[in-house]
Amino acid sequence: MGRESSLLFALLAFRQGHLTRGHLLEAAALWMQDPSRDLSQLLVDAGRLTAATRAEIARVVSDWERVRGTGKPGPLPDSVRETIVALRDAGATPEGEPAA
Repeated sequence: MGRESSLLFALLAFRQGHLTRGHLLEAAALWMQDPSRDLSQLLVDAGRLTAATRAEIARVVSDWERVRGTGKPGPLPDSVRETIVALRDAGATPEGEPAA
């Protein structure tokens, strides 16, 4: 899985409520230390995702990659854009993240 696809994978897992913000940031920090590692596998190895959940999200990412392979840029799903904005905005509580 490429860098862009790995990021999409993690954001989808977060947006679907499988990861907290802390889990996402923790995994991203580990992945950034060694981007050659598979981020989705890091999440499974850390016990943050099940293999079944990983496979489900990987199918969505694979579909997105296929669209991109047609030569047309595959737009990021709206939920991913919303997640990026929620992570950026201080005080925002994205879906699946308990309020402080």
